[in-house]
Parts: sequence; structure tokens; C-alpha cells
Amino acid sequence: MGQTENINWFPGHMAKAIRNIKENIRIADIVIEVADARIPISSRNSDIQKIIGEKPILLVLNKSDLADSKQTEKWITHYTQKGINTISMECKSGKGIGLLKKKINHLMGKKCEKWQLKGISRKTIKAIILGEPNTGKSSLINRLATSYKVKAENRPGVTKKNRWIPIDETIDVLDTPGILPPKIQEVISQNNLAFTGAIKDEVLDLESVSLKLISFLIENYLEMLKNRYKINDEEINNAVPYEILILIGKKRRLLTLGGEVDTQRTSIMLLSEFREGKIGKITLEKVKV
Repeated sequence: MGQTENINWFPGHMAKAIRNIKENIRIADIVIEVADARIPISSRNSDIQKIIGEKPILLVLNKSDLADSKQTEKWITHYTQKGINTISMECKSGKGIGLLKKKINHLMGKKCEKWQLKGISRKTIKAIILGEPNTGKSSLINRLATSYKVKAENRPGVTKKNRWIPIDETIDVLDTPGILPPKIQEVISQNNLAFTGAIKDEVLDLESVSLKLISFLIENYLEMLKNRYKINDEEINNAVPYEILILIGKKRRLLTLGGEVDTQRTSIMLLSEFREGKIGKITLEKVKV
């Protein structure tokens, strides 16, 4: 992604969303930060950390069904040791929803006791949900809510407005648009956000992104790559990422009218299958020891 630094991934609605979040954070009792379990560093916005202030925070590593489970456990341990309450979540199956509610009530225990001492026995806990685009915030709320459904799609930028949503008699949550930082300095983070779909495909060179993903898979999840696209050792030995992209395109018969591999279609297919977990359970960032 040679032109990554010039990409406009911080459109006007994000700046407006930050202003709205700053207004609503004042009345929130707790923050639920949703990150992508595959990229537990890149999917955490440092600007959001500044906005949170002293509010209690619960970090949710979402999409854990797409991530390497051993790595997810290491990340939970890592963040917990840093004093951040952290759990994993699978919004598709609903795994972790019960634990999430328990964690909210636990973190709010002392404050609820203070409310009771003041004679406020039915005060609703207000939890604001924050995170970068495409981390699954709306899908999480859909799992939490019993009567209200939020629009959720597997692409960034769907949530545009803030809205408080009751998930039961004691907890309301605020759904907010995904916010990327105005500048993403680390090239690795830029790549990871592109791989997972947090940056809109329309502003990316998808062939370049796919080649970087192939390079990562060769180094870290070679057997998964070989198994998914039926590549043998002879075909992959000493092959560069572009040669592997061509090979994948041939095997999937993604060809132009002239019979050559359509690298754009092949790149789109590869990224789509990675994002859907079809290549395997993959974590792009590992805990540094």
C-alpha cells in the first residue's frame, strides 16, 4: 500500500462523531471498547483512550471466532495484567454475551451501591460502546438488545448516528460510529486495518493489499494458505507473493476474456475469504514477550 499515507480514511462524519461522543461520554457510566480480536493493537484507537478519561472500561475482543484462540487468550491475559478488564466475544454465535453483562454489573457494583444509599434503586446503567470501524459494535448490540435491532453490515461506516438502546431493565447502551484516528502512523497497523476491512476498499489498491496479506500468511499461516487454495510444496517453494496470487487465480479460474488471471477479482476474493474466516482462524498481531 505504497499510497496509504495519502488515503482519506477520516471523512467528515468521523470528526462529527467524535464531537458527539465527547458530549455523551459525560453521562455514560461505563465504556465498552470493542476491538477486533485479530488485531488487538491496530483496532484500538489511542484518541478514544483520551476521550474516555477516568470512566471504567471493559475491552471486548470481538470476532474471536475468526481469530487464533491461543493468541486471543494471550491477549486477554496481556490486557488484564495491564489493569484493563478484557473478555472475548463471538457476536455471530452470541458466545460471551452473558459474561459481558456480568462484567458490566461487576464493574458498576460500587457505583450502584452508592445509588442505593441515595435511595435510587432503579437507576439505569448507561454504557457507551466505542471502537474503530468494522469491529462489530452494531452486531454486539443486536446480540444484547431484546427488542431493538441496529443495522449491522460487514463493512465500515454503516453506523452514522448515536442512539441509546435498552438491552434490559438495568442497562442502556449507546451505539456510536466507528472512529479511525486521523493519522495511522504505523505501516503494519495500516495493513492490518486494510486486511480486516476497517478501511474502505474503495480507497485502497486491493492488489497491493492482497500481496501483503499473502506475504503475512506465508510467514505465519502457510499450511492454512496451502490447504485453502490447494497449493502443493513444489508450487509454493521460492514463489513470491505475486506468483502465488496468480496461482490462486488460476486454481479458482478467475480469468479475463483473454485467459489471463484477473488479479483484481482474485485479490477481492482472497480478502473476502480471509475476512470471513474461510482461510482459517488467524490473528495478525501477537503479544510481544
